[in-house]
This record gives sequence, structure tokens and C-alpha cells, in this order.
Amino acid sequence: MQEQEMFVFVFFSSRRRHTRLVRDWSSDVCSSDLMGFADSRPDAVVKKIRATSLVVLQKAYQNERAFVRAAAARAAGESQDLELIPLLNKATEDVYPTARLFALQGLQMVSPADALKAARRMTDDTDIWVRSAAVEILADEGGPEVVDEVRVFLKSYDVPM
Repeated sequence: MQEQEMFVFVFFSSRRRHTRLVRDWSSDVCSSDLMGFADSRPDAVVKKIRATSLVVLQKAYQNERAFVRAAAARAAGESQDLELIPLLNKATEDVYPTARLFALQGLQMVSPADALKAARRMTDDTDIWVRSAAVEILADEGGPEVVDEVRVFLKSYDVPM
């Protein structure tokens, strides 16, 4: 499959629990937009599906359900679409930690420079998994100049037995 064709597949297959809700919620968007595909050429169909998928992702991220927003953030990252960098940056500030985590991981796939900026900001996140991912991305993407920054996070607060 080409990258453009995988966009819709990845979006609707990330997690069954999430995608069922997203699919139900977005069916009115998709059904009306997909009607014009029958008379189109294959490359035009792929472009229409991609455009429709971007609209669905944008709307899904505005959903009040946190796990739908998290699924949208994950799908945006897996799509590796540069147009979705603003959505991923916004999702790094979501109140739901899983959405923040998926957005940070997605930014690393789409734009390592943006991921590094977000990781620096998120190293003191309230959620341990988000903090851990931020430190890992800082180490992966930062290069030798971040060694001292990362070293601070290597201290263990566990008491030896």
C-alpha cells in the first residue's frame, strides 16, 4: 500500500473501541463526501479520501470524549502527514494523558524538530508515561548537546534493598 492509501486504513484500525465511536460519529461526514468517488480516476479518489480523512481527524480531535481525541492524535501521528503537525502540537496539551502521549509519539514520527521542542516542555508532565516518553524523545532526537539535560532524569529515587 502506498502512504496515501494507508491513511484511512490506519485511522480506522488503530483501536477497535475508539474507531467504532469515531466511525459512528463521522459517518455523516464520510457518506456525503464519498458519493462523488464513483466517477473519479483512482488518483483523484485517493486525494479525495485523504482530504476527507483529514477533515474526519480534525473533527474527531474536537470530540468531548478523551479516548476519541487520543485515537485521533494517534492516527495523526501514524499518518506521518505534515499538515497534521498543528493538530499534534495542540494534542500535546490535551487534558487526557493518553492523548498527550500519542501526540508526542506522533510528532516524533512526523517532525523530530517539533517533537524535541514538545519533549523539552513535557519532561515535567503530571503523567509518568508522558514524562518517560518525553525524556526518551529528548535523548533520541537531541543529540550530544542534550546529554546534561537527560542526565538529570537518570537519578533513581528508589531505595536500594
